[in-house]
Amino acid sequence: MCSGLYLETKLKFVVLKKSELPEGKIMDKKVLKKILFVLSILFTILTFAGAAYVLLNKGQVSAGYSAVPMLWAVLFTTTYNKVKKDLERE
Repeated sequence: MCSGLYLETKLKFVVLKKSELPEGKIMDKKVLKKILFVLSILFTILTFAGAAYVLLNKGQVSAGYSAVPMLWAVLFTTTYNKVKKDLERE
């Protein structure tokens, strides 16, 4: 089973087993967890700001101003929860 990926200098992806992971090549999961948390909060705020913008303009502007950040917020929140769960198992 694959437990990590890293990018070689020749720009090809190599699948490694957990015991073969090189030191310094994989981002620390704790740092990744913090980054994902900040991004999910940021895009959630952008979602509400976009929704407010659409409502203030009485729906005459595109709903994409809130829908696009919402998709990114869902993506980052889901990934954050997965990384969090992985850290709890270790």
